[in-house]
Amino acid sequence: MHEEERDKKISVNIVEEMKTNFADCNDISYYAKMCNLSISRFAHLFTENYGLSPYKYLLNIRLSQAKYLLTQTNINISEIAKSVGYDDPFYFSRIFKKNFGISPNKYRQLNKRC
Repeated sequence: MHEEERDKKISVNIVEEMKTNFADCNDISYYAKMCNLSISRFAHLFTENYGLSPYKYLLNIRLSQAKYLLTQTNINISEIAKSVGYDDPFYFSRIFKKNFGISPNKYRQLNKRC
């Protein structure tokens, strides 16, 4: 297997791991270790293949799940934060607002489907 094919396969496996275990508090070093790569090499290859840093990619997965839970369930914001990998609901709210321009509570009010 060529190095380029190996690198693509590694990042595909990592993306599946991120999608499956997005709520775990794994950082880039965890994923780099899984691939037997340095953090910088892993981050470079991942960004090259997906157009986003591993951190941003994982953040998008978490926030996408949070948006789903906000609109499709009545779970409180603290529990949603925890279920997507944030122990601190205030930090989660800040991250959410930074990325979408509104608080999770306001997002729920505007987009509630059930």
